[in-house]
Amino acid sequence: MGFDKVRAVKKNRQYYTYKNFEISLDDVEGLDPYMEIEIALEEGNDYSEAQEKIFELFAKLGITDGFERTSYLELLEKLY
Repeated sequence: MGFDKVRAVKKNRQYYTYKNFEISLDDVEGLDPYMEIEIALEEGNDYSEAQEKIFELFAKLGITDGFERTSYLELLEKLY
């Protein structure tokens, strides 16, 4: 396909579920640990209510800042 290898992203991911949330805990080599929380939505549904519920769960967990929308590859590239 013509792709060139840029960098390998090595991670260990643990999956959990809580109510209707899908939670991933990621240990990425070279980065601090990360947590992702998702809610499965049917195509075409408005995501704003789901996003609000996700941030409510983060708040219950005591996480109110440090949110990251950058990919692991981009974060690693910033380090090197």
